[in-house]
Amino acid sequence: MKEAIRLEQVSLWRRTQEEFSYNLKKSVLTFFEGKYRQPAKKLVLDKIDLVLEQGEKVGIIGSNGAGKSTLLKVISGILQPTSGTLRVRGQIAPLMELGAGFDPEITVIDNILLYGTLIGFSIPEMRERAESILEFAEIEDYKHVPVKGLSSGMMARLAFAIATDINPDILILDEVLSVGDESFKNKSKKRMDQLWKDHVTILVVSHSMKFIQESCNKVIWMKKGRINLVGDSQYVIDSYIDSVSPTSDDLVLLDDKAIGNEPLPSSSISYSENDRIVGDEYVQMISGCIKNSVDEISSEILINETARVIMRYKILKESNHKFVPNFHIHSSHGFCVFVNSIKEASVLPVGEYEMECILPNFLNEGSYFVGMAISSFEPRLENHFFEQNILAFNIKDSLEVTIGRPHGFTGNIPGVIRTQLQWNLAKVS
Repeated sequence: MKEAIRLEQVSLWRRTQEEFSYNLKKSVLTFFEGKYRQPAKKLVLDKIDLVLEQGEKVGIIGSNGAGKSTLLKVISGILQPTSGTLRVRGQIAPLMELGAGFDPEITVIDNILLYGTLIGFSIPEMRERAESILEFAEIEDYKHVPVKGLSSGMMARLAFAIATDINPDILILDEVLSVGDESFKNKSKKRMDQLWKDHVTILVVSHSMKFIQESCNKVIWMKKGRINLVGDSQYVIDSYIDSVSPTSDDLVLLDDKAIGNEPLPSSSISYSENDRIVGDEYVQMISGCIKNSVDEISSEILINETARVIMRYKILKESNHKFVPNFHIHSSHGFCVFVNSIKEASVLPVGEYEMECILPNFLNEGSYFVGMAISSFEPRLENHFFEQNILAFNIKDSLEVTIGRPHGFTGNIPGVIRTQLQWNLAKVS
């Protein structure tokens, strides 16, 4: 096997809070007030050593903030390492944030040419590919339209079509494996299946352990900016799940128990208390929590009880963005149970907002993790923040509760969904 990617002692330092809020005006004011200090920096990647062979399908897993996406950005050349050596052999196609890297002011066709030249293709080569890209993305009639005139769905299809049409040697994927409507998803899946069969080296970050297990022959577990474990998919995934999943004996200890030096997610989080800024120049996350039916923040929810997910965020400046709060619930084994968002979004003035969503009591007994995000789909598709698995709660059962329990059944009921359905009995003969 030929070597495709090699990292030797690669480290990366990045700004923390100042990455979002540091600017020249603030620097000047704080300097004259005698309060100026150098922007704080954090070690995001710490002496990474990694060798990947041509054709390997590699999954990257780990908790939020572990350095997964940053590692992909370094390999893609989006970020330059502070120290260490990176060697990549072959054409890279990064498919990380759909629409990222487009120039909204220039036409679709010019963006296709620009993308190609940035990753090493000549303009004549990209002109030859342009028609097939437009056809696959189903936007042939929009090739002379500025990208800002595309809908979010069109932009997503265009990004996917470009990245997968150029027959890359290395494909980088960060949680963007299905885009568009059902018809396009089926078409994009066929293309992805073909890439998976070819001798393309693929690196994918995903919170779906099922997808990683079925699709990757090697898994990297990132932890606090380091490679904690690398090897066979099943072994690494099992080790990761064992480290973050509480057993049935300690379900109620999610708020207190820690794995090593890393506490498990709790039923509430306040970013101001943790001295973290999550968001961008438009919107910033303040806090989130899980509340039970008596309006208490709690990590224990009874199976017949209605719970609520509450997000508090701040809109920082006027814009024409229509913000869409959404949350993602995963089981303790990494499976996505469901994703939900508000039905309608509107432009909101600057201020602080609280969004509440009532969880119907259809989840089975077990442990669940909640990720929270705010996106906008107009005027273009953007993720303003996304924190995966930052809240946790347990669904508790008792023999007195009969929701979805078969008559006379007293053991643990499998599955993540448990609801009482209507049954009808009819004599047919």
